[in-house]
Amino acid sequence: RLFTFQYMVHNACVSSATYVFPLWVASELDWTAREVGIVFGIQGMIMVVLQGGAMGSLVRALGEWRLLRITVSMFFVGMALAAIAWSMPTMVGSMFISMSGATMCMPLLNTILTQRTPGQFRGRLMGTTAAASSWGRVVGPFFSGIGLGLVGYSGTWAALSVAVLWYLVWILRESSRSRQKHVIQEI
Repeated sequence: RLFTFQYMVHNACVSSATYVFPLWVASELDWTAREVGIVFGIQGMIMVVLQGGAMGSLVRALGEWRLLRITVSMFFVGMALAAIAWSMPTMVGSMFISMSGATMCMPLLNTILTQRTPGQFRGRLMGTTAAASSWGRVVGPFFSGIGLGLVGYSGTWAALSVAVLWYLVWILRESSRSRQKHVIQEI
């Protein structure tokens, strides 16, 4: 259940970032849809390169769990940087860092989930995680909107970074358990 919950947390944070970022840069930098579109277009190209090209090589070199730890760490660093961003380069950089990390998380979670799940339950579990992901895309912007109204941009980014930190702690704990289980099986 907690593994499935990660899908919701992940998608809530990603959808929140893509919801808050345009409002943030419009408010702080007077950006229009053009500038935001350029940033999102560049990030889209980065995502294609990461998922379409680099992902397989990175998994072979690092393994799923290590790469997941790195990508969630990037996601966290980007969100934390957004909370303290002081200039346009740090604001845009925070988005590139967080979304570059986040884009690789979902394929890794799917791989790890299918490796852990017996074949006869994979379809049901993938459907459950898809539903959890959808709920994340709903609740993320909802809570971010409330956060913006109550604590502003920095507070909302800080809250998102706390959510991603919780996600990172879970990943660290689960990867440690997975390593221990693998060592025990080898013995």
